[in-house]
Order: sequence, then C-alpha cells, then structure tokens
Amino acid sequence: MPNFAERLQGMTPKETLQAVSALQDAIFSGQLREALETAARLARLVSRDDYFYRLESLAENYKTLLQYAWEGYEDPQRRHILNGISASLLLLADDLKQDLNDQSFPARAAERRALAAEFGDDAAVIAAKVGEIFFQREIDRLLETGNQVPIHVMDRVFRLIWFTGILSPAHQELIRSIGQDSQVLWHEKCLVVSALTMSLLNRFDPGKMILLLEAAESGEDQVSQRALVGVVLGILAYDRRIPLHSELEARIRLASSDESFRSAMEIILMQLLRARETEKITREFEEEVLPEMKKMMPKIEDKLQLTDPSEDEDMEGKNPGWKDIMDEVPGLFEKIEKFSRMQM
Repeated sequence: MPNFAERLQGMTPKETLQAVSALQDAIFSGQLREALETAARLARLVSRDDYFYRLESLAENYKTLLQYAWEGYEDPQRRHILNGISASLLLLADDLKQDLNDQSFPARAAERRALAAEFGDDAAVIAAKVGEIFFQREIDRLLETGNQVPIHVMDRVFRLIWFTGILSPAHQELIRSIGQDSQVLWHEKCLVVSALTMSLLNRFDPGKMILLLEAAESGEDQVSQRALVGVVLGILAYDRRIPLHSELEARIRLASSDESFRSAMEIILMQLLRARETEKITREFEEEVLPEMKKMMPKIEDKLQLTDPSEDEDMEGKNPGWKDIMDEVPGLFEKIEKFSRMQM
C-alpha cells in the first residue's frame, strides 16, 4: 500500500491543502523522514528552488543526527536539534500552504502584490514608510493638518501587517515603536494589535507572539485587553508549535508568572468557552428543538383556535388551557424544558 507521500500526485487543490495538514501532523508525531518526503513532493507542485535547498539542508541535518545515534553517540543537543528541524519543517509547510493557497485563491496573492507595489518589498523600506505615517505628529500639529492617521491609510497598514508572513527585525522594531510611542493614539495601537493577531492566526511567527505579549503588558487598558485576546488565541491555535521555540516558551512562562496576567487569561478563556456553549445551544435548538416544535404547531393552533377570527374578540380574562395543551401535545413540555436547561 503506498504511503501518504506517494499519494500526493494528482491531488486537487483542496486535497493538497489537506496534505499540508497531514505533513504538519507527521512532524508533530516525530515522523520526520515521511515529513521530509512529503514536503519534497509538495515543493515540486510549486516549483520553488529555494524550498529544495532548505529541504536538502534539513535532510542532511536529520541524516547526521541519525548517524550519530546509530553509532551510539549520545548528543546532549539531540532534542534541541530535533526541535530545530521540526520548527524549520513547519515553517516550510507554512510557505507551501501559502503558495498553494495563492494558486487556489488568486485574490489573496493579488492583495499582497498590491501592498508590495504600495510599500515595496524591502523590510527596511516598508518599516520606514509606515514609520512616516505614525511618527510625524509634531509636524502635522505645527501645520494644523490634524493628529489622526486617515482611515484609508490605516486600512492599508492593517492589511500590510495582516498579510505579512514572518516579521523581519525591522518590522518587529517598527510595531514595537508604535506601541511605545505616546503620540500614536490608543485606537490606532488597537488596530495594529488586531492586525497582528489576524496575522498570527494567518501565519505562525514567534515574533508576533512576543510582540503581543509586550503589548499585553503595556499598561494601556484598551491595547492590553486586545493583545491578551491575541495571546490566548495564539496559544490555542499553536499549542503544539510553541514548545519547539524555547525563547517564546520562556517568554510565555515569564508573563504567566504574573497573577494578574493569569487571571485575565482565565477570564478570556471563560468567555471563549461561553461563546462556544452559546453556539452549541443555538445549533441544538435549531436542529433538535425547533423542528419538533414546528411539528406541534398545528395541534397548538387547533387547541388555541388561533385561526378562528371570532376568538379574537375579548380574549382578556380567558384561560387558554395551557395545562391541557401540554397534556394533549405529547413531547411539547419536554422540548420546552430541554431548551430552558440548555440556556442555564
């Protein structure tokens, strides 16, 4: 029976994206040899030479590690090296996923091209252009041109951060400077934090998580609350990837040592759980309770004589006989009782 890597050829775009998920699962389960083979097959679908160079380097590192183990050599850095190989493979899987998404959803690629045309491709140039938008407050005040970034400009900055894959050091320093600058308005900082959260959920990057942690500790309530939500969502989305990045894991542990930070995270988690429960209640009501109650409506209408115009006259003071309806319409009381329990 062919293994997973051998079944990749001839897949549809949807199936190929499922293959990327399977590649990630293979990495997390420690099946690095199969993961390397699968990644090589996927790389052929997008025809990027740099992917093959990265794969060759990772395969060589893995081969050397296996050779040392075969020879009985106890390498104290073995776990660290394995984590590094796994983390690099996952980053490559992210790149493959983005390229395959671009093939299936060209609008996303077009949006990135438009942003590149506006801001450029060089990280330092992009950081300088965005910095000019935020850090000319004093000049704007002197010229009396206002102190707020125009909405359409903020929209472009939001999209730029959102669609950025891995933040360069220049990008990180820029976002950090925006968060620390007192001239930047709080709601503009909130937009940057929200864009950073969207970007993190779109593409894993330890640098984004660290920036969100810093924003969560900023002391500005509106900014820190949004950043905390981003941190929680990031941890939930990438709980298996975080242990592969020792610096990020240590940073999260440091933040979690603060009791107020832990309490805030617990509140957010409770709200997320309640939101999921509300969604579950709505779904169960629509799928289970509501259809049964619709079936009962003819009997209820007949009992209450809702379709009889003569009954509209002087209904005040008349008892509709709800107990009799409950008795005569089997299951109605149970359905209503169930819905009431679901909302508690």
